[in-house]
Amino acid sequence: MTQPNLLIKDFTVTEGGEALFIIGSSSVLASDNSIQLTLGDGTAKAPGDYLLSGLLLSQDGVNFKPFTNGDKTSISIGKDCIYLKVQTVDDKIAEGTETFVLNAVPLSGFSGGTVVETGSILDNDSVVEPPAPNPTPPTPNNGVVSVDSITEPTVTEGQKAVFTVNLGGDVAGIKNVTLTLKDDDAVLGRDYNNDLEASFNNGGTWQKVNANSLAVAANVQQFQVRVGTIDNTLVD
Repeated sequence: MTQPNLLIKDFTVTEGGEALFIIGSSSVLASDNSIQLTLGDGTAKAPGDYLLSGLLLSQDGVNFKPFTNGDKTSISIGKDCIYLKVQTVDDKIAEGTETFVLNAVPLSGFSGGTVVETGSILDNDSVVEPPAPNPTPPTPNNGVVSVDSITEPTVTEGQKAVFTVNLGGDVAGIKNVTLTLKDDDAVLGRDYNNDLEASFNNGGTWQKVNANSLAVAANVQQFQVRVGTIDNTLVD
């Protein structure tokens, strides 16, 4: 008489649940048989992901009895399968789906060799994103005031040229700003004079700048400076 083949049904279970391997025969068993069942690690590791202690075996899927990993068992005559329960571990670690295997070795009553099947444990933990790194703190300016920009006015000779000065850095305290005129195409005394005036209200009022030094109040970030130009009747 031709002997049946040994089969194993795979499964998928969420971690913390009971995994159930079904070890079956290709036909109802009509004679005595013997099977050795051994669980082994895949990506899932015992006892962190599943337990080799507390295994349970059943002939009918209802009544279970303790089973020791690696022991021998059989499928009852007139039946076509047995059931092996394995407790998985809810480990609170986000790790993705993991697997472990059942090796079933037919010792008698079956044709063919060892049958290996994989069980899958679904992870139920969320991946926790690492906290965002602290933003790089601004570089301290150590009380230094900087001149960020100065406008370049264009005027008709004889009129006053108005420069807008924009300050940066640490403008929280009172500071003195030194104003220096320098020749370019225009020449001091011929094209412009050194009589400087400053305004802190956008040209509403003006004050004379003494010795080219201007006291700027706390938190002021912009002011105007005007310089008189000379109508020299020269073509330049």
